[in-house]
Amino acid sequence: MKEMVFIYPKVTMRDVAAHAGVSIATVSNVINHTKPVSTDTQSRVLQAIADLNYHPDKTAQGFKTGRKYTIGLIVPNISSSFFASFIAHIESTLQERNYQVLIANTHEDPERETDSIRLLTSGMVDGLIIASSLTDYPQLQPFLAQKKTFPVVFLERSIHNCPFDSVRISDYHAILQNMDYLIANGHRHIGFLYGVTTISPALERLKAYQNALQKHHIPFRESYVKHAPSHTFPAVDTLIQEGCTAIVAATNKVTMDTMMYFLNHDISIQQEIQLSGFFNEDYITANLNSMPLILHPIRELAEQAIQLLFRRMEYPNEPIQSIVLPGRFVPPENDCFRACLSK
Repeated sequence: MKEMVFIYPKVTMRDVAAHAGVSIATVSNVINHTKPVSTDTQSRVLQAIADLNYHPDKTAQGFKTGRKYTIGLIVPNISSSFFASFIAHIESTLQERNYQVLIANTHEDPERETDSIRLLTSGMVDGLIIASSLTDYPQLQPFLAQKKTFPVVFLERSIHNCPFDSVRISDYHAILQNMDYLIANGHRHIGFLYGVTTISPALERLKAYQNALQKHHIPFRESYVKHAPSHTFPAVDTLIQEGCTAIVAATNKVTMDTMMYFLNHDISIQQEIQLSGFFNEDYITANLNSMPLILHPIRELAEQAIQLLFRRMEYPNEPIQSIVLPGRFVPPENDCFRACLSK
């Protein structure tokens, strides 16, 4: 006896439209986020999609619209907690729009970055988000000048004379507040640890540190500023030997490394040396209740980057936008800081 095989007809957008009692164009608008749809209509369409187990045919959609339903993301270091969190939020935000993401990791190498730009803008993706290792647009111009209408958003790191949309976090005022807190608590020997020194976030944080010292009439000492791009422990060692009573760890990685140094050397974060550092708002870890923190709104950064990119895809001739999100300073005695971290 032959085994019977049942072949079920493939569910189409027309079936979803009939099930939901709307037009095919309305179903397309809900799926592709091309035009606003009322909440009630959107709910009916999404319910019909679930009831019928409908899955859009990306290949067919691509032929009709010319889109790949894929966004490129170029980052300097995927192992960084900052960019790891950002990637997670980008993926979830794009998934809501039925898009995928292609990620290129440049390892802070300009040549890898420009190779990735050349590849991804050759027809592989519909738009590009770039956290660049470069600082001036002329360094990128040969790879983007011929693609002025291609949707690009520069992320987190400022590019001088950049003719594309951008979104970044500014920590300047948060660093000033952090320094005010440390100085108000009696610290005048404050060390400063940071990683890559040429990028705009590092330069902005260092400038805020220097300006805070000047504001409080505390001499700036070169020996209190240490560059720790890969190995943080020797730099922490030196700052302690220099007599620093507080340390500002100016990146997520440097913060975690310094916490590990304190743990290995049995140093109390608050009672012996006051450590302050950076974390993402969605990052929770132990031993933070004694630390002044600067929190990064990673989720909002991802959402703003996607909104800018899709806006540019829909309206290619709109004026360039530059969005700046503030980092948030949270002192250790602030009872709300746990709530801030657990958002």
